Amino acid sequence: LEEGPYVGLWGFSEGFDWRLAVLDNATGHVVGYRDVAAEGDQLPDGRFVFNSLQARGDDRGDSIFGPLEIWDPVTGQSTILQDCSAPLSEAEGNAQGLEFNWRGYVCPDGDLFFGFSAVSSPDGLYVASVSADPAQAPENPSEMNRSVLLRIWEVATGAVAATHEVQLDDGLGNRQLTHFGDGWIALIDGFPGSLRSSQFKIIDASNGAVIANIVNEVPWRESMELAPDGEHAYFVTEEGVMVEYETASWQQTRSWSAVDGRPRGISLSPDGDLLAIGGEDERLSVWSLSSSVPVLLDRIPLGAWASDSAWISDTTIGVVALKPYAGIEWRTIELDPDLV
Repeated sequence: LEEGPYVGLWGFSEGFDWRLAVLDNATGHVVGYRDVAAEGDQLPDGRFVFNSLQARGDDRGDSIFGPLEIWDPVTGQSTILQDCSAPLSEAEGNAQGLEFNWRGYVCPDGDLFFGFSAVSSPDGLYVASVSADPAQAPENPSEMNRSVLLRIWEVATGAVAATHEVQLDDGLGNRQLTHFGDGWIALIDGFPGSLRSSQFKIIDASNGAVIANIVNEVPWRESMELAPDGEHAYFVTEEGVMVEYETASWQQTRSWSAVDGRPRGISLSPDGDLLAIGGEDERLSVWSLSSSVPVLLDRIPLGAWASDSAWISDTTIGVVALKPYAGIEWRTIELDPDLV
């Protein structure tokens, strides 16, 4: 989920193709859909940045990805950051049918294809995306390309502000950007939650240097969440242990057992004092972070997996309740004012 004037729900629609559903955060009514190539981000003004899915082929490799755009769900208008499209098989640069072996795609104008994931800076002035670097692709197509390019655009002008090269440790995975913080960008290196080498790389947005590697027993899924003030980041392990880092130093500050069973999603209240985490235990756990030791305020039964959540206010949470193989629904939960 992405929080803002509207709630953006990113998920798979057909096969492994993504779709963005924009919801009214109070009612859960869908106000618009867009087919997208991968998960994107929401700008502070309510617009969304993503790489669009122009056409869905019978085979996923034939689906047309691009362009990279910023879309306004209210007006329906888009601003194009990179006007380049390609079949997925070419955009991923698969060689000899080796999925996820990124080798890079060169657009007709000679630029490289960016946009498998995109994130916005906290002030909404910049957008970042990622591409494989074909110049660094090994001659042997069975070897992984561990070199990626990180590009930053100015939102107001569409101009390229910077392009940095980043070396991965894994070389296998979706190279997803998850957050654009104050001077840093978080990149998943590997498949989160599935390989022991999976980690979050924290990249210096000014020069592309790696500031920190967050491994921490393999962060589960895309489990990173940032406090509203940007001063702390939260990760959760597959065992449900929440880990807090200070973003100024990327040193671990706290950890605690936050959820019973496999976790599904993290969100923080607008003031940053409360943290909600869902899981496959069919409950939403709400924690107070205001004291040195986090305090469990409530565990709210849902009768479904709390797949993800978004705070509508300091006392209201929107939850995506998932019943496997039965569908999902949007629920609005009012917290007890005496607890918060």
